[in-house]
Amino acid sequence: MFSEKGNTNERNHSRAGPGLATSSSSRRRGVRQLIAISNEREDPPLSIVRQLPSDTSADSADGEVKVIAFYLPQFHPIKENDEWWGPGFTEWRNVVRARPNFVGHYQPHQPADFGYYDLRVPEIRKQQADLARHYGIHGFCYYHYWFGGRRVLERPFNEVLASGAPEFPFCLCWANENWTRAWDGGDKDILLAQSFGPEIGRRFITELIPAFSDRRYIRVDGKPLLIVYRVDVIPDIQVLADLWRHECEQAGLGGVYLAAVQFWGIDDPRPYMGQHCAQTAHKPLSNQCQSCSFRVLDDGIGSTRAGSSFSLTPARIHQRLERMGRRLPPGTRPQIRPRVS
Repeated sequence: MFSEKGNTNERNHSRAGPGLATSSSSRRRGVRQLIAISNEREDPPLSIVRQLPSDTSADSADGEVKVIAFYLPQFHPIKENDEWWGPGFTEWRNVVRARPNFVGHYQPHQPADFGYYDLRVPEIRKQQADLARHYGIHGFCYYHYWFGGRRVLERPFNEVLASGAPEFPFCLCWANENWTRAWDGGDKDILLAQSFGPEIGRRFITELIPAFSDRRYIRVDGKPLLIVYRVDVIPDIQVLADLWRHECEQAGLGGVYLAAVQFWGIDDPRPYMGQHCAQTAHKPLSNQCQSCSFRVLDDGIGSTRAGSSFSLTPARIHQRLERMGRRLPPGTRPQIRPRVS
């Protein structure tokens, strides 16, 4: 997830190892630059839980903002995907099928040093953690696919939890929308449906207690951090949030620190989960994003010009193409993905 092939400099920087050891000050500068860029965007590509208290980590200065990367576990085969999409399906199949939608669109993203990795391999998971740590990432936020007691794509995280490796902070994000054939979380052509309710919610939080108790689990005010992907689809979410806090208190965890993903018009989680929850975590960059950072391009859309960047929305892409005498087909929406600098 961190080793995408870009230009020569990107490929060189993606190699983690003893020769790439950097000082803590340079890593902090890198993180500050990431946060500064993210704060200027409407849709930052990083999961950043803003204004977290300083006890989320023991290895950084007080008050330092922590950068947490969303971790998609679908880079390994499972029987459900074999049934729905064909034998051996993983996210790599979607990656290699990507095609550019406009001049200079960087697609498909080809993997670099790690190759087309399989997340069932523990050495790969360690290399990912080493690379993330090298570039100042504080921890991983694993997507947790749980459907009324049924889990899918659970193997990588289960092995991380059981083995104690890699030694790298983590938290969980409940991917609590329906799993559909269109990958849109809607209510048509549902492959796995979500269900909600007090007893289901109790079972959900109880099954997370072992992960919350792990020494590597990211905590805020001493409480384990749990992010909910779609708080808007959960009936009586405040009642459920109170239930989760109570169950975690009973388990000796001091409660649970709840956060919501900024998604589908959710800008403030407090109306959903009460006053004691994190500010919104930014959603991962997707094909549906409205704005992201692009390199300034020599010809307006084509090759990169080093040293500067700006915010480019789909509307601005169309405007720039028109000024250049170019035009996308009617109804075409640019799928924006940033180049890694």
